[in-house]
Amino acid sequence: LEIALWPEYDRPALLVIYRATLPESTPLPAQITLPVPAEAGEPTAVAFADDQGQLLLTSYSRTVDGDWATLVIRAPSPRIQVEYYLDIALDGMERRIEFGWPGGVSAAQAGFEVQEPAGSSALEIDPAPQRSRLAPDGLTIHSGNLGPLAADSTFDLRVRYSGAPPAAPGASSEPAPAAPPGEA
Repeated sequence: LEIALWPEYDRPALLVIYRATLPESTPLPAQITLPVPAEAGEPTAVAFADDQGQLLLTSYSRTVDGDWATLVIRAPSPRIQVEYYLDIALDGMERRIEFGWPGGVSAAQAGFEVQEPAGSSALEIDPAPQRSRLAPDGLTIHSGNLGPLAADSTFDLRVRYSGAPPAAPGASSEPAPAAPPGEA
């Protein structure tokens, strides 16, 4: 199980990505259960990887119990990916992310990655990542191992960094639309 945190990747929020790989001995299709914060609402994507590695949407159900929702996912292949968004705590230019894993899932190996947002500075990650690499889009990805994960194990990932101040409500960074031909 890998948990990826991509702050401010494609919108002013935290993109959370779960990447799960089932043991080779798992009969397919399988049904797996993953927790997501209830505040995230419906996930943006729930997918499996086909034989070529292409992600394809798959069916799931979502049940909310307090602060957490449970996704029951149909897994036609051993690789599953879930994506959802959460708000980021802002304090002027400082951003704070506290991601808590509630347990409920066991994994032979768990890990994390944090993608450094474009234009950010003073990035702090706890636990400290063991390695960094440059992604094809030019952003730096920091990653680390959490070790085996028992079903009753919980953990926290904390990220702090400085970024540009958020846009004023209703403000748009999009350019004004061009005038239709003949009206300029």
